[in-house]
Amino acid sequence: MAVRDLCALADVTRLVPGYTAGDDTNTDATLNELITEQSRDAMERCGREFTPIEASQPALRSFDVDETVARRRKLYVGDLASAPTLFELKTGAGELAQTLTGASYVLLPRVREDWQPYSTVWLRLDAADAATLWGFDGWWRGGGLVAEITATWGFPSVPTTVKDAVARLVIVRYLNDVTNQGTEFADAADRVQFNMAGSIRQALDALDRFRVPAF
Repeated sequence: MAVRDLCALADVTRLVPGYTAGDDTNTDATLNELITEQSRDAMERCGREFTPIEASQPALRSFDVDETVARRRKLYVGDLASAPTLFELKTGAGELAQTLTGASYVLLPRVREDWQPYSTVWLRLDAADAATLWGFDGWWRGGGLVAEITATWGFPSVPTTVKDAVARLVIVRYLNDVTNQGTEFADAADRVQFNMAGSIRQALDALDRFRVPAF
């Protein structure tokens, strides 16, 4: 199973009773390739990072702190699985400007499902060590101020609906692009009358619900 796969072979074979992983090694290899392809496609479709880009976690990422972030004191960070282990503000020259503690920011949303990631860091103005985003003259510090965050990225876990969606699309790809008859897997899918059209609609509807609206 590749690092960024959103489902396992067992999730695929569960939808095709009568076929068990190991029945046909060539088919298993093909299904695993399709799992990797459909997992990438699902993340591109949603614009979400269900599994993190970096193979090693925690990982360091940098975010520009522009005037809008400074004014609203909210930094959008994408999909963040857990609280940062290190949060630093640096100048455009890469010099350390400030190290922030957990008391100086709030991760949003506060209330989440067990699989749901954080998406935004609210830089509290009332904290004792509040992030200094404005100069003493009242102007935005600007000049390339960057937030460097070391954390575990992606989702805390892959949602069950996403696993199911990718598994269904893998079966559709196999039956449509590889073969719909003559292999143990294809014949098993035929015996259970796997509904390709219904599975496509169900899978894409599930994935589209994870898209973040653009304003």
